[in-house]
Amino acid sequence: LANNGNASGYTVYKNALKDLLRQENYTMNASARFLYDDKEFDALETTVLYDQNGDVIINRSDKNKYFGEEEHSSDEYVQDGLMIYSTGTRENGEKGYYVRSIKDRYGDDKNFSVFNLGIGKQETEDKVINFAEALADTFVGDLKNNFVMTEADDNGNTYEMTLEAFQVPALVTSGMDMMSAMIKEQLEDTEFASGDPEEGMMQMLADNPKIKNAKCLVKVDSEGRLTKNLLSGTIEGGGHTMTLEIELNMSDYGTTQPQRLDLENTPNVEYEKNYKKNSVNVKDTENVEIVYDED
Repeated sequence: LANNGNASGYTVYKNALKDLLRQENYTMNASARFLYDDKEFDALETTVLYDQNGDVIINRSDKNKYFGEEEHSSDEYVQDGLMIYSTGTRENGEKGYYVRSIKDRYGDDKNFSVFNLGIGKQETEDKVINFAEALADTFVGDLKNNFVMTEADDNGNTYEMTLEAFQVPALVTSGMDMMSAMIKEQLEDTEFASGDPEEGMMQMLADNPKIKNAKCLVKVDSEGRLTKNLLSGTIEGGGHTMTLEIELNMSDYGTTQPQRLDLENTPNVEYEKNYKKNSVNVKDTENVEIVYDED
C-alpha cells in the first residue's frame, strides 16, 4: 500500500496524455532541443492557444533556431471557418498570409483539433488509442515501476523516471544497432568535411552509438491533467554525444482565449482559388488579394 503511489505513476502519466487529446481549451508551450557535444545544434519552440468552441479556435507560433540563432518563424490562426498561415516576411518587412477554408480539410471547423489524429470518427480514434496504449504497456513492461513520485501536494503530483544504459529495453538497443548499420552502409566511400557538425553527427550515428541515459519528468494537477512533461535522452559514440530534450508545459485549462488576426487591416493576404466570397465576412482592402472561382 505504501508503494502504490509510486507504482501508479506510469498509469497517471498515460491517462494524462490520453486526457490531453480530448481537452478543448488550454495554452501549450513546447520546445525541442537537439544538442551535439552539449552545444545546441537545432531547436524548435511552439506556443499554442486553443479553444475548440471559440470563434477563434487557435493561434499558434513556431520558432526554429539553428546554432542558437533564429532561422525561421511562422504563425497559424484558425478563426471564422478559415485556416490562416504566415508565408514569410516580404521585401517591405511585413509578413504575408495565406488563407484557406477549414472545410476543405476537416469538413467542419468543430472537427479541428491541435492533436487531430486524422483517422476519422471518434469511435475509430478511440480504438486506435486503445491499441497504442496496449502496445506501450507491452513495450514499457516492468519499467513502469520506475516512475517514482517525488512530490505531492494540493496542486498535484510529480513523477520522475531515470534509466541508465543497462535498463534500456533490448528492443531499443537492437533498433539502434540496426539503424547504425544502415547509416554506415549508406555512408560508405563518403568523404566528410573536417569540423562540419552535421557530417560529424552522421559519422557518430554510423559508429554503433550506445544509449547513455534517458529521463522523464511528469507533473499533473489535482484533476490529473498534464501540466509539465520533460523528456531527454543521450547517446554516445566515437568520443561524441547527442542529446534530445523535449519540454511540454500546459496551462490555463478552460480559460485560454486565442488571439484574433485582424484580416481586414492585415496587408499581404492571399486567398486560395476556391474561396467563396460569401463564406465569411471579410472586406476587400487594397492590401488583400482575393481570387474567386469563375462560377
